[in-house]
Amino acid sequence: MPMDAARLLDELRKSIPLEKLREALAPEIRKSMIFSPALYGIPIIVYGEGFLGQFLRHAYMQVMGVRYWLIEFGITTLYGELKNGSYVPLLVLRMPTTYVFEYKPDDFERFFVVEDTKGYIDVLERQIINLDRVMQVKDPVMVIDRYDLLKDRTPDEFMEKVKEQQELIMRMQRALWEYEKNVGDYRANVVMLQARVSKLQEQLMWYQERLTKAVVELQSMQQELVRLRDEVFVRGVEAEALERGRRRLVDIVDRLGHVAEILTTWREEIAELETAKTPKPEEKEAKSK
Repeated sequence: MPMDAARLLDELRKSIPLEKLREALAPEIRKSMIFSPALYGIPIIVYGEGFLGQFLRHAYMQVMGVRYWLIEFGITTLYGELKNGSYVPLLVLRMPTTYVFEYKPDDFERFFVVEDTKGYIDVLERQIINLDRVMQVKDPVMVIDRYDLLKDRTPDEFMEKVKEQQELIMRMQRALWEYEKNVGDYRANVVMLQARVSKLQEQLMWYQERLTKAVVELQSMQQELVRLRDEVFVRGVEAEALERGRRRLVDIVDRLGHVAEILTTWREEIAELETAKTPKPEEKEAKSK
């Protein structure tokens, strides 16, 4: 294209109120927007401005034979619905969150994407400097030179730097995930240790209560032993008195036995005397004759 024609197209583009035209035609443009699986979710970087958002959908506009892209951009988040009915974000800006490490796929009922549309941008198709590479899934980001700042620079050099920065971001993001995962593991260990400490404290209190009861029981047993000792002492004194009484009773019984023997002897002698005084039946008959 001759330089004069290109300059004329640029002047026409600047003179056409594309923002107002887009706002007026936004409902119709949205209906005609195209969903491209190869471009969906690709981060967009505007050279000279920075990160714009993620690619959502696009439409074409022809102005003076030049194709413009109207790009809808925003933020996408992949959510997972757990079986308990709660929702957790799994992917934000195509980056996994720590929930990816905490849950397994079987823990989810379903997955869905939530879009947060941030706005629209219109650019010349030629200003998307790596469109072919993005469509071929070779570049991780889409770079738009909206202000033609890369005219005197090689796009490949810039893309190499973008790739290096993107890889660095990915490594840092992965390191951040691992750090957050380690922090989560440490927190889980702390919670587990706190639970163990709480359990040990409960056991310690239980043992302290048992020890207190044992001390009280020991004191009670000591008092009972003192009482039994005193009682045994008293019983010992009483036992000695009983032993002396028993000995006396045995002595009395022995004496009574001796007296009983004497009385028995006397009774036998008296019986013999009575027998001797009483006449026999034969003697009585002789006297009567």
